Amino acid sequence: MSSVEQVTLPYVAPWQAEFNRYGTQILQVPKTATNTNTITVPNGQWWRVIFFSADWLTSATAGSRTYSLFFITSGSQLTITQPGTLAASSEARYSFFPGATAYVVSIPGFIGYQQTSIPDMLWGPGTAIEGFLGGGDSGDAAQGLPTIAVEIYSLKDPQQPAELRPIPLIS
Repeated sequence: MSSVEQVTLPYVAPWQAEFNRYGTQILQVPKTATNTNTITVPNGQWWRVIFFSADWLTSATAGSRTYSLFFITSGSQLTITQPGTLAASSEARYSFFPGATAYVVSIPGFIGYQQTSIPDMLWGPGTAIEGFLGGGDSGDAAQGLPTIAVEIYSLKDPQQPAELRPIPLIS
């Protein structure tokens, strides 16, 4: 069972306000600290996260690692933790997306898979989206950078400066 912390977050759905929708972007999430990757929603944009994925290979050091995804807004944080743990000398692919059924598949000698659901909502400007391998060891290694797929929205606001508006991918 995934662990979800109950918090109150600012939320505006596209159907509750005037939004322009732009194309879907697939981005790599840069490393910002040991076992941590963070990406921030730019000014003037609202993101609907439709997929987040990270692959990790653990060192031989004993311990149980858990992978969590954090949505950090000013004054609030939502934490979603994968349902299983990752042991020493293991590899796992972690996936988060709206409506996912939580499951864990671990086969010794092969890559394991873990997935869990995230809220289907828009995250406003300045929201930090952070993936973190908890209980990690300095020898643990991400297998490439995590990937996030987002739909990009902006408010239909004629007062919004042009430099803050995303460039439409589809005209």
